[in-house]
Amino acid sequence: MYRIFSTLMTFLLIAAGILLGVLNPAPVSVDLFWTQIELPLSILLAVSIVFGLLLAGFYALSHLMQLRWKLRKSEKQNRAQMDEIIRLKKEFLEQQKSHSAVIAPVQATEPP
Repeated sequence: MYRIFSTLMTFLLIAAGILLGVLNPAPVSVDLFWTQIELPLSILLAVSIVFGLLLAGFYALSHLMQLRWKLRKSEKQNRAQMDEIIRLKKEFLEQQKSHSAVIAPVQATEPP
């Protein structure tokens, strides 16, 4: 399924690039601060789209890394809380055993 989707997207992007090149062949002047270049409009549009995709990808990656960091932190806190719960349960069971051991001999010594 992924391979079909990937192949379909590749063909669609190639078709969009060809269409972009055919419909926008006119040269345009691009003024960068230190120089001025002349490029076909289709190349300029393609470069702009790729640059925008890269910026969006870097933003998404930084957001993903932040979410992973929060998840790891939460998992660490969760493990610590689970360890504390287990420790408290063991402590409670030990107290119950020692408490019942103290009560049992007292009940056995009392007359019925």
